[in-house]
Amino acid sequence: MNHFVEGPLRDPSSLKQTFHLGRSATPNLIGTIPGMDVHWGLVFGIVACLLCYLFQALHDVGLRPWR
Repeated sequence: MNHFVEGPLRDPSSLKQTFHLGRSATPNLIGTIPGMDVHWGLVFGIVACLLCYLFQALHDVGLRPWR
């Protein structure tokens, strides 16, 4: 994808600049799990997958927890 953005689809009149958030946006970031170099999004993703699996398993045996 970067090939297209930096190559044939790039606007020749624009300057190549990166977006800078600044220091005010830094405290709003979730960050990593303490003691690990892993983002909290991995934990949220695993929990979401387990919940989807649980609801699907309940639905397969005839139970409907949302009713």
